[in-house]
Amino acid sequence: MTTLQKIHKIEDEGNLNSTMTQENMSFKESESLRHFIKLHGIKPLIMWFSATFLYCYQFFLRTSPSVMEDVLRQEFQMNAQSFGLLASFYYIAYSVLQIPMGVLIDKIGLRRILTFSAAMCSLGALVFGISDGHALAKIGRLFMGIGSAGVFLSCLKLITLWFPKRKFGIFVGFTMMMGTFGAMGAQTPLAFMIEALGWRMSLICMSGLGALWAVLLWCLVKDRKAPLGLKSEEKPIPLLIGLRRIITNSQIWLAALYGTTMYTVLSSFSDLWGPAYLMKAYHIDKPLAGLATSALLLGVAIGGPFFGYISERLKSRKLPMLIAAVGSLFFFCLFLYTADLSLTAIFIFLFLVGFFVGGKLMNFAVGTDSVPYSLSGTATGFINACSMTSGVMFQPFIGWLMHQVWDGSVVNGIPTYTAQNYVFGLSVIPICMFLAVGITLMTRESYPK
Repeated sequence: MTTLQKIHKIEDEGNLNSTMTQENMSFKESESLRHFIKLHGIKPLIMWFSATFLYCYQFFLRTSPSVMEDVLRQEFQMNAQSFGLLASFYYIAYSVLQIPMGVLIDKIGLRRILTFSAAMCSLGALVFGISDGHALAKIGRLFMGIGSAGVFLSCLKLITLWFPKRKFGIFVGFTMMMGTFGAMGAQTPLAFMIEALGWRMSLICMSGLGALWAVLLWCLVKDRKAPLGLKSEEKPIPLLIGLRRIITNSQIWLAALYGTTMYTVLSSFSDLWGPAYLMKAYHIDKPLAGLATSALLLGVAIGGPFFGYISERLKSRKLPMLIAAVGSLFFFCLFLYTADLSLTAIFIFLFLVGFFVGGKLMNFAVGTDSVPYSLSGTATGFINACSMTSGVMFQPFIGWLMHQVWDGSVVNGIPTYTAQNYVFGLSVIPICMFLAVGITLMTRESYPK
C-alpha cells in the first residue's frame, strides 16, 4: 500500500493522523513552547495573537448590547422581545455564514478572511453607532455578525496549520481567553465609556480600532496549505464530498449539539440578559452588574486553557466535556434559584459557572479530531454554526417568555419586568445544560492516539 493510499484510508476512517516523515515527527513531538519557538521562530505566535485580538474585538461588539439595554430600549422604544430580536441579528448572520466561511478559509486562506472580517466588524460598529432607528441598528448588527463569522474559525485553522496537533486544545483555550477579555471589556469598561462619551461615540471609536486592525492583519498574517512541518499535503477533497463527510459524521453532530446547549449561558446571559437581571433582582447599578457578569467571563477565560491542559494530561476529550457540563449546570442552578444571594456569592457562583463553561471548547477538538485537516475549517464552521444558533433562538425566546408572564407594568411607555419574569425566561439555560450532559455521554472519545 502506497503512502497516498494510506492517507486516503485514514481519511475514510475520519482520522486526522496523516502519514508523516521522520522530519515531520520533530514537529509532532515538540511538546514545549520553548522547543517549538526554537524550531519555528515566533512568527506563528505573532499571527496567532493578531488573529485572537480580532476575536477579542468581535466579542466586545457581540456583547455590547448587554450594558446598553436600557439606553437602546428607550432610544428605539422597544420591549424585551424586540430588544432580543435586535441583538439576535448578529447571531443570524454569524450562524448562517459559519459553513460558507469554513469552506472559504479552507479554499482561499486566512489572510483575506481575517482582513475582510476586521473591515466588516468596523463597518458594522459604525452603522450601529450612527443608526437613527432600530431598522438601521439591525443592519449594523448584521454587518457585525458577517464580520465576526470567520474570526474564530480562522483562529482554529491557524492553530491547526501552525502549531502541534496535541496542543490544539490548550491553544483553543487561550484563544477563548482572549475572546472573553473582549466580552469583559463590553461590561464595566464599556459602561464607563458610555457614561463618558455616549453609546454612539463609543461604537464609532471602536469602529476606528477595527479599521486599524484590518490593515495590521493584512501585513502580519501569512497563508499556508499544509500544517507546519508536514512535508506532503493531503489530496484536496472536493467540496460536496467534504460536506457529505461532515454532515454524515455522528461525532460532528454531537459536538455541534453540545456546543449549542453549552453556549446558551454565554449567548443569552452574559451577552444580553445577565446585567439587566442582576440590576433588577439585586438592585445594583449598571457598572456593578457588568462587573458581576465579567466574573462569569473571567471564569471562561481561566477555564478554557485549564480544560485544554486537562484534556492533554488525561488524553481525553470526553471526560473534560462531561465535567464541564455537570459543573456548569450545578452552579448555574445555585445562582439562579437561590434567593437573596450576597454580592460575594453572586460573583463566586458566576465565576464557577464560567470556569466550567470554558470546557465546552473541547467540542471543537472533537470536530478536528474527526476529519482530515483539509476539512478542519469546514468542520469547525459547521460546529460553530450550530453553537451560534443558541443566540438566534434563545435571545428573543427568553424575551418572549418574560413577556408572557409580564404583569403589564410600564415606565415611560416601556414595559418593565420583575426579577421573577427574568428567572422564568432564564430557566431555558439550565435545561440546555442538562441536555449537554446527555449529549456528552453519547459522544465517543476522540483524543489522538
